[in-house]
Amino acid sequence: MADIAGLLIKVRGDGAAFAANKRILRFKTDAIEPILSLPPEPVAGMGADAVQGATWLKIGADFRNSENPWDDAHAIVDRGSAFAAAGGPEVLAIEPDLVQRWDYKDANGDRGMAASASPVCAFDASDGSGRKSVGPRVAWNAGAAFSQFEAARQKVGDKQSGIIVAHLDTGFDPAHQTRPVGIVDKRLWRNFVDDGHDPSDAVDHAPAGTRTSNRGHGTGTLSLLAGNRLDGTSPGWHGFSDYVGGAPLVQIIPVRVADWVVRFSTSTIVQGFEYARQQGAHVLSMSMGGLSSAALVDAVNLAYEHGVVMVTAAGNNYAGMLSPKSIVFPARYQRVLAACGVMSDGRSYSGLEFKTMQGNYGPDSKMGTALGAFTPNVPWAEIDCGKIVDMDGAGTSAATPQIAAAAALWLAEHWDTVKNYAQPWMRVEAVRHALFSKALKSTAKMNARETFEKIGQGVLQSEAALAVLPLAASKLKKLPSATDSWSWFNLLIGGGVSLAPSGPEARQKQRMLALELTQMAQRVASVDQAIPDPGADPADIPATARNRYLEAALDEGNPSKPLRAVLEAALGRPGVVIPAASVQPVMRPIPRKPRAVSPPKRRLRVYALDPSIGKQLESVAVHQATLSVPWDDDRSDGSLLPGPVGEYLEVVDVDPASNRVYDPVDLNNKLLLAQDGPARPEQAEACC
Repeated sequence: MADIAGLLIKVRGDGAAFAANKRILRFKTDAIEPILSLPPEPVAGMGADAVQGATWLKIGADFRNSENPWDDAHAIVDRGSAFAAAGGPEVLAIEPDLVQRWDYKDANGDRGMAASASPVCAFDASDGSGRKSVGPRVAWNAGAAFSQFEAARQKVGDKQSGIIVAHLDTGFDPAHQTRPVGIVDKRLWRNFVDDGHDPSDAVDHAPAGTRTSNRGHGTGTLSLLAGNRLDGTSPGWHGFSDYVGGAPLVQIIPVRVADWVVRFSTSTIVQGFEYARQQGAHVLSMSMGGLSSAALVDAVNLAYEHGVVMVTAAGNNYAGMLSPKSIVFPARYQRVLAACGVMSDGRSYSGLEFKTMQGNYGPDSKMGTALGAFTPNVPWAEIDCGKIVDMDGAGTSAATPQIAAAAALWLAEHWDTVKNYAQPWMRVEAVRHALFSKALKSTAKMNARETFEKIGQGVLQSEAALAVLPLAASKLKKLPSATDSWSWFNLLIGGGVSLAPSGPEARQKQRMLALELTQMAQRVASVDQAIPDPGADPADIPATARNRYLEAALDEGNPSKPLRAVLEAALGRPGVVIPAASVQPVMRPIPRKPRAVSPPKRRLRVYALDPSIGKQLESVAVHQATLSVPWDDDRSDGSLLPGPVGEYLEVVDVDPASNRVYDPVDLNNKLLLAQDGPARPEQAEACC
């Protein structure tokens, strides 16, 4: 069962009327909180002059009634009354407020996984693994041969103080020597995880001795963004007395959106983005990410329109492990700049040894709005250790604040010009143009093609970017609005599928199904790998690839009940009963040209010992594997027999507890061959 904080509901107007009449959806809670207000915009079917604002509400109730939180969201839609209010539907969108986790430390474990109650205040020169590239000295990433921060921040100087940067993370250690010079008045700090409490990470909220506390993420990222001077006595830094951060004099607004295990909900991220916009932030830095969201899309689009340069992490994975490796959300949206990783020797932060943390990248359609910064083994201030700054900062978490710092420096240098743009979004595109045009397009270890494929527009060069003058407004191109799901889903869901007879309930269901399918690509590796670029033009995505995506979603994604019905119908799975007026999928025929080929190997599913593992969103990606084994049909004594019975193994399934003998399984049955053996754990117990 997924960890869910409640539901997010988008309603017409300011939400007051909905909150006052929440009985129509039979909520059992009074915990209804507005988290994002959207400006008025034209309402379809209500005339050209009709406008209507909207509000996202966080419903902090316990909706853990289903194995999939999307089923709880669908249950609200099924009640229907709020979708047919006079003058248009009152409820515009619903999604679960999912709790997600951000992994930023090596899978083999390090001091970041130690009990938070007893930190070890000793300098670490690197992660110590010897498997990843290490720079030539402390703060090497800021040098002239790398990201050029030492020269860039000196050139910009005090002009930095005119730029506001929102730092969305786990908080920070206010007693650390790297505490930024320009941190704003404490009254402007915000904590959306534990409202009413100090947003700093100085107090451990984890149970005593917890090994999974992972405190200090925000302290580390903030030191890279705007870390103050060291005094020359920090262990391991050998008299170093310069700034640690890339843009140390900017104004910093600390916003806590994640707790001590770097767990965050969709709603806290949305609130963080909106608060940054409200406070007039010019740059937003967030070293985490996860799943797509309709509420998050609205927050991103609103921030972009108001000129906020959003820089978020591309994501991390572990080499050789079964996990998605493409860029996560919100970095995946084109209006957000994705921070990818490049190592000190010029290799991309990928292709590392087994179980080593590395950075996500791709697909190509996203890399045009991605940039590389140096990681791992970069400065990382150690929480609760006032003078300790390690050199073991890692992950795209470490790349993100460096790119955000470069954006802030460029804005500070050219603010007198860019502040006069007619539209605030033009500042965002002017910053991107400067950073992208001066980024290194190849390195000693990567040619131009590999550079684009794995880190995007190139390797960050902050001083060189300062020389790029702001473009004229006429040369700046506004990016299309971010959307929460892949457009090719319209071929499935928008092309004739209806889960309700008619009306707004059906349209809402369709949007929910598309978003759930999109989220699966960030949870399940087989879904993520089915289509190289699911955000591409639908015409460029083969029908076979779409089917692979849908099959993986059905078999491994633990879909909600409505989505399962649509997928089974679309894929023609046997035993599916389709109500007469319910689901009518439209699928393009796949042209086939038979040809003689050698028989491929047999594919056979292997399930976890506990079938319930496959029903939990956080473990669904690892509950099964598919093996490739030789065919034995060409044996002289015949093919594989029901049982299964082979040359070395015979399965006879007897359950002593129930005194029941199960029928033998025929793995050569066409229905089983078509789906790599039994598709459900309960069907596989007799054979696997």
